[in-house]
Amino acid sequence: MNSIPLHLKNRILISLSFVLSSALPCCRSDDAPALGASRGDAAPVETMQLFAASGTRTPVEALCDDYQRRIGIRIERNYASSGTLARQIAGGAQADIFVSANRQWMDFLVEKKRINKDDVSTVAGNALVFIEKKTARGDALLFTPDFDIRSRAKEKIAIGDPAYVPVGKYTDEMFQTLGWAEKLRGRLILAQDVSAVLRYTALGECDLGVVYRSEALLSDKVRIVAEVPRRLHDPIAFYASPVRGAPHSAIAFLDLLQSDAGRAVFERFGFDGPPTEEQ
Repeated sequence: MNSIPLHLKNRILISLSFVLSSALPCCRSDDAPALGASRGDAAPVETMQLFAASGTRTPVEALCDDYQRRIGIRIERNYASSGTLARQIAGGAQADIFVSANRQWMDFLVEKKRINKDDVSTVAGNALVFIEKKTARGDALLFTPDFDIRSRAKEKIAIGDPAYVPVGKYTDEMFQTLGWAEKLRGRLILAQDVSAVLRYTALGECDLGVVYRSEALLSDKVRIVAEVPRRLHDPIAFYASPVRGAPHSAIAFLDLLQSDAGRAVFERFGFDGPPTEEQ
């Protein structure tokens, strides 16, 4: 990874101290000029492009807003499923930073020579949960092979599409481990991202949904039925990397994501720290 100029390191260190002491999202200080505001003879505001998995939107928004305000660099954000974003980047989309909800799509971009393997870092973990509409009151879920999941999903379960959406991949691993995949044939609604799973469930269009814990905590229209035991799927990890050719400002923002301050923001919104090998 390219070294960061000293002046930018100093600015990011100042930003980190603000993140640690502020309640994100925080309000603009009166003396912080708005992006795009007149700066006399200053050069135009630098812009960088961030592509991030939908499930990371809330903490990433908070960190982006703080970084913009403190450093004075505009961050344009694109949120979608990790697979959708990775294919866009592979196809030549202008991106400086990629935040993925699993390693698969990082490796895909390494193969496409759009990111460097050594630049990939783990920034957070999470848990998988079953949710239902808040007004529903179904029976308990048992995570055993002999439990008839159809008794709790009489019609439909919303999950992320395993082909593109990491939360769907983890969900499918859990179904396969428990032997539920065949039982649920014809009852699965494959959503384009984790936010769509949340919407379908909140609207009552599906009996159950499977999302990240952090996503479930964002909504007052669903309730968590049960947290999935972690032994039933691969460890959930979120990764970040600069895209090849990214400016120094993007690398500095990644330092923020990986810092104790950045991880504290993720944890504030229901994420875990990066998973360990034992998990």
